[in-house]
Formats: sequence, structure tokens, C-alpha cells
Amino acid sequence: MSDMQTGPFGSVESENTIIQISDMHKWYGEFHVLKGINLTIHRGERIVICGPSGSGKSTLIRCINRLEQHQQGKIIVDGMELTNDIKNIEKIRAEVGMVFQHFNLFPHLTILENLTLGPIWVRKTPRQEAEKTAMMYLEKVHIAEQSRKYPGQLSGGQQQRVAIARSLCMKPTVMLFDEPTSALDPEMV
Repeated sequence: MSDMQTGPFGSVESENTIIQISDMHKWYGEFHVLKGINLTIHRGERIVICGPSGSGKSTLIRCINRLEQHQQGKIIVDGMELTNDIKNIEKIRAEVGMVFQHFNLFPHLTILENLTLGPIWVRKTPRQEAEKTAMMYLEKVHIAEQSRKYPGQLSGGQQQRVAIARSLCMKPTVMLFDEPTSALDPEMV
């Protein structure tokens, strides 16, 4: 069996590598926040990046889905290099789910609407199917009874569970979490 295959983006890749970062650097003005990062993550692998506040953990994961632009080196996600090509960025963002530290829920939409917006608009999923999937994930995070409420009506921990469910509704190839359990009660972690 060959160790090369075509990924969902149509490029050839090693079948085991999902994220490859090579000699990546990121600056904010004069501040060199990420220096020579090298990282290989294989399919199915779960990794944790630990470090003190301000050490670049969030910046690194934001670079992986191009919410932040790195200035040097390479980032390859599922066989596709992150460059300034907006089409590649859109493809990668459709396949890379991210749960933000501050949730980023739309306050004017119900919980169910927050969860179905992406699948309906990005994946072109029929509304009924998107709602069924959303309710399944809301049940998994023990918050299905809150589906008709608005984010402002929920606690921080509940909002964080909604953010996790929302990202899972997109059925991403890669999931990135920025402190995903910071607002959760210990029994929910």
C-alpha cells in the first residue's frame, strides 16, 4: 500500500499527516511571538499545547486556519499549503473547526440557529438535516433543552458547550480548541 493519497482538497499527501508546520515564524511588529515552529500531527492524533499565558498558543492555532498570517515557513493542512490564495483559505476553513476561548456565538440568533448557520450556508445542508445534527450534538454536550434560547440567556459554561457543538456540526476534518474547558464545571470537562 502506498503512503501517498489524494486528500479532500485534491492534493497529494502522506496518508497519516493532517497538519505539517515547518520552520514557521510569526511577528507582531518587532515582537517575534512564534520562532521556528516545527510540528507534525497525524490523523486521529490528539495533542495539547501547553505554556504560560502570552507564549503563543492561541496565535499558533489561529495560524493553522489562517485567522492569523504567518510571515515565514510553511503550514500544510490536509495536503494544502496555507498561502494568500483566498480559495485555499476558504477550503481549509470549511474543514478546520475551531472553538474559540470567548465562544464567538451570534447573540441575535438562538442556540439552534447558531449551530445550523454554518452547515446550511457553507456545507449546503438542508435545514431539517442541519437541525437534526445540531440537536444530536446539543444532546451530547447535555444542553439540548436550551436550543430555543439566546446566548445571553446561558451561563459561560453553557455557551462554551454550545460553541463546541457548533464546531462539531460542521463535521470538520480537523478540530482546534483554544482553552475549550476554561468555562466548564469540572464534571463537564
